[in-house]
Amino acid sequence: MSNETSPSAESLLAELEQIRKEFGEHSKEAGTCLYQLGLLFIRQANAMDAMKYLGDALYIRRMHYSEEDLKIREIYYALEQCTFM
Repeated sequence: MSNETSPSAESLLAELEQIRKEFGEHSKEAGTCLYQLGLLFIRQANAMDAMKYLGDALYIRRMHYSEEDLKIREIYYALEQCTFM
């Protein structure tokens, strides 16, 4: 994926701020944006930031989904990737 089609951390953080204003701090949309930030930092090989955002995404998604749901399991998979960085 090229940088032209991949969002930057700054654009995702701005989107997250807007989502929190519009939908709330713990909305599904905020969880998705945090997950996307985590994936971005994985691609940049920045495990510390990736784990921070993925952890925040997991916290929010657990409010909306069961532990067996794909939305939860994909975060666990991403967190596992951080351990190999």
